[in-house]
Amino acid sequence: MQRCIVHLVRAARKYTTETDGRDVAADLKTIAPSAVLEAEEALKAFGAKWDGKYPTLGRQWREVERHRHAVRVPAGDPQSDLHDQRARQRRDSDVHAQPEAVPERRALERVYLAIHEASKKWTVPTVGRKAALNHFAIVFEGRLPPPHAT
Repeated sequence: MQRCIVHLVRAARKYTTETDGRDVAADLKTIAPSAVLEAEEALKAFGAKWDGKYPTLGRQWREVERHRHAVRVPAGDPQSDLHDQRARQRRDSDVHAQPEAVPERRALERVYLAIHEASKKWTVPTVGRKAALNHFAIVFEGRLPPPHAT
């Protein structure tokens, strides 16, 4: 699960329109640095404002916050934040270094690179893509990959 705030906000913008993207990102950024109780209140305020239009975002951020509370340190403690970030990076590098995952990961990397190269040739954006993505995330809950994996 992605826990880096920058990546979470970027992933959330995949579900929003261009006009709402900045407002949604600004509201999400108030949740991230908050202590536990303030984060819960900020998440409730975010849900009240945006759940009607983007229900997927509220559900994803509630899941992320549930996992982040287990490791959250008091806001404003940069040494602890830095130590926590380095520990996560070491753990993630160990996970990615497992030999069983190498063949599947290489295949996924090749598919990703092929799509990435092909997408450079696409000039017309898909009409209604973000609305469709929100619809599929609701209809096929649990079957779509998390936003950071796309």
